[in-house]
Amino acid sequence: MYRRSSNNKKLNPWYITGYSDGDSSFWFSIIPNNKLKVNFEIRPGYSIIAAINPANYELMLLLDEYFCGIGSILTDNKTKMYEYRIQGFKNCLIVKNHFLSYPLMTYRLVYFTMWCDMLDLIKNKSHITIEGLNKLVNIKASFPRGLTNNLKENFPQAHPVNLPDYEPVLSNLNYYWLSGFINTDGSFFFSLTLGVTAKISIGQHTKSLVLLETITQFLGFGSISKIKTLESHSEVREIIISRLSSIIALTEKLSGEHRLYGAKYWDFLDFCRGIEIIKSKKHLTETGLSDLKKIYSGMNQRRKEFK
Repeated sequence: MYRRSSNNKKLNPWYITGYSDGDSSFWFSIIPNNKLKVNFEIRPGYSIIAAINPANYELMLLLDEYFCGIGSILTDNKTKMYEYRIQGFKNCLIVKNHFLSYPLMTYRLVYFTMWCDMLDLIKNKSHITIEGLNKLVNIKASFPRGLTNNLKENFPQAHPVNLPDYEPVLSNLNYYWLSGFINTDGSFFFSLTLGVTAKISIGQHTKSLVLLETITQFLGFGSISKIKTLESHSEVREIIISRLSSIIALTEKLSGEHRLYGAKYWDFLDFCRGIEIIKSKKHLTETGLSDLKKIYSGMNQRRKEFK
């Protein structure tokens, strides 16, 4: 059992939005309940995930502190992931208010908007009527996972609603948000095969391409390229930052008040150590190259220590 640290770290609200833009879910379950007039109950929720390790557990605790302890941290040993989850209508209104004040910027904003429509239906008690329940089922059918087989059987006439337009307010972009976003969808790595190069990548679904373009404009550097095509999705793009001066500029911005958290924070610290070796040209020596390889061997999924 990990325990809450005694430090005074607090997450900036924009960091939480940036983190959520990368790895969160806005969802609602429609569950059979014969005690209700419409035979179904609605359970809304918000969740965010992170790999199992002490540093990410600490991050989950900081998230819960921000949301005043209304959530819970679940552990899935099969997937080796933590899930920070907030459930219930009243609690989800708190989540909704956060993201209305600090809006999402990726395409996830579209599903958040529909999630808010669902909360409005519950607030108006429409969910306890057949008409309102059908509206909720149609909204759920529009989410990426769609309807369960049970819901398809019970609501054969269900059909997805039109998705709202994706209209992010990109003028909100700031380094607190970017830190949270990089904390989930960013990577720090070195290429040590043919020469020595350092790179920072920030990936996202092509649907959010306008956001990636805005990030490069905000930073003043970085190039966008296609990285792969998933079987069930369209293209994924990433921002690549490989120029040493640009990397140094970004790492300086991600230090101090715009810092990262969780396991990614430790990767960031090691990445900065490696950049110092390259910057001083020590990587051109046998000892320096050996030190760089040792640092990189303990980063990312290979990390075992968080201290």
